[in-house]
This record gives sequence, C-alpha cells and structure tokens, in this order.
Amino acid sequence: MKTTVVNLNKDSYDVYIGRGTKQRTNILTEGVKPGEEGWLGNPHPIGWCDICREYHTRKECIEKFKQDFYRKLNSDPEFRKAVLALKGKRLGCYCKPKACHGDVIKEWIESQK
Repeated sequence: MKTTVVNLNKDSYDVYIGRGTKQRTNILTEGVKPGEEGWLGNPHPIGWCDICREYHTRKECIEKFKQDFYRKLNSDPEFRKAVLALKGKRLGCYCKPKACHGDVIKEWIESQK
C-alpha cells in the first residue's frame, strides 16, 4: 500500500501530521517525541513566519519544511525510524488537496527502498 496524504476533514487518516492543537508544537519543538501531537507539523505557516521573520507563500513554507525535515532525518535516528514506520499510512492534514508539507514526507518515505 502506498503512503498518501489526505484532507483530515474529508477522509479517514492514520496519522495526524499537522501542528499540535494546544501548544502549536511542530517538527522543531524541543522535547516532542515521534508519535506525539505535532511531531510532524510544519513550523513555517503560510503568511508571517516568526521563525524566519518574513512572509511565506504556500510553496515557500513547504520548501522551508523540507529543509528542516531533511536536516532532522539526517541528525535524529529515532525520528528517521518513526518516519519510515509511516510507509503505507494515510497522513492527515488540513491542506489537501492543495500542496502540503505532507507531500514532502510522503515523497521521502516512498523513495526509501
């Protein structure tokens, strides 16, 4: 089964990949472990980004996420293993069917043999 990214308001999903709902946790939040809410969330929103101190388009915020995601994959073996375990899962986010940071996650998972 292929890994897919779905709209969590319309489709069933296995794993929530957005930011944490209570504390806005994300992939860069210290202390958030794989599987905890927000662990795959994109810290770079469309519009004003407090991290970068600039405005992002959808495309730019996905590219910023990609940089953070690959950096974390290469530096955190526990994170990498947890992401690999998502192979074949339905990843739920609010963005789909528009371009989404989940597409970055899916593409990396599907590229691993």
